[in-house]
Amino acid sequence: MTHWQDPIYETYPANGTASEGFDSLINSFQTGEMLPEPFSTHRERPLAMLLVVDDDRVIRETLLQVFSTLYECHTADRAEQALECLEFQKYDAIITDISMPGVGGAQILKRIQARQLTTPVIVISGNGAEFEDLFLEMGAFAYFTKPFRLEKLELAVAQAIRQHRQMPIGICPLR
Repeated sequence: MTHWQDPIYETYPANGTASEGFDSLINSFQTGEMLPEPFSTHRERPLAMLLVVDDDRVIRETLLQVFSTLYECHTADRAEQALECLEFQKYDAIITDISMPGVGGAQILKRIQARQLTTPVIVISGNGAEFEDLFLEMGAFAYFTKPFRLEKLELAVAQAIRQHRQMPIGICPLR
């Protein structure tokens, strides 16, 4: 393979010289910033882990179908099952309904945070936006009301995972 066929030369930088790209790469290593997107595809890193918790089978299976193409996804149909999953697996993000039988509402968010403090939790609710401020103040990463726009949820999940993976070990977000 000649140097101009090397993926680094083909994908980065979009405008500029290869040396500018390498300078940027070196700087991102030194500052601890995330690498530019073209480089991230060349790294070997395990798939991000996502947990989807919802008692509504249609929503749960739809989200599994959508997100399993990009992430390793686990599902739970109730809060207690999700809490069991948290005992054995670390997640990069969690999507949870807050209106489920058994443990629900603020309790599910508190229990998730107690087990995995740095994991971003995205809340979805069929109760409208009346509790949005409460959940965001409690530390939810994002809040969506049903029905929600799938594109916006996909964006929130990507942002949550990116934030979680960039967080230095031992650093806890302010809640």
